Amino acid sequence: YTRALLARIAPDARVVQTVGYPVVFGQVRSSDQNAPTLIVYGLYDTTPTVKDEWTVDPLSAPIVNARALGILLVGRGVNNHKGPVLASILALEALLAEGHSSPVNLIYVIEGEEEIGSPSLAGFVEAYRDLLEQAQGVWLPCMQQNSAGSMILRRAYKGILFGTLSC
Repeated sequence: YTRALLARIAPDARVVQTVGYPVVFGQVRSSDQNAPTLIVYGLYDTTPTVKDEWTVDPLSAPIVNARALGILLVGRGVNNHKGPVLASILALEALLAEGHSSPVNLIYVIEGEEEIGSPSLAGFVEAYRDLLEQAQGVWLPCMQQNSAGSMILRRAYKGILFGTLSC
């Protein structure tokens, strides 16, 4: 399903097998020969649904009045990355449908093991290293709306952390 969605904008969209769950991969090329390249990272896996944590059916995606937050969509994956990755695909599809080109080259990498620590992603990265190294950046779509109704779009994550934990 995720591959079919990505294929709406990326003609080479495919499912790449790994030792675990596959990666959905595809590219969108800009008509600008000098356009930078951006990796769009996302995920299609979810944590288990715990029945006691939901006041609505998490798979029904109802629009509800959450009093303090106002009217909003409640459902599995509407936040995190699934909804925002879909939004990026649909936005680009609309841009392309109007005859425009993507302003940047995009490499979509949508994995299925993020919720368990991405154990197969390293193998995918190694197999596609030459292509992935062409990117100048990575975007993790995670758009949200605050309680005032303003859109929040994170533009950067900075830093790196190395550590050792001994128990």
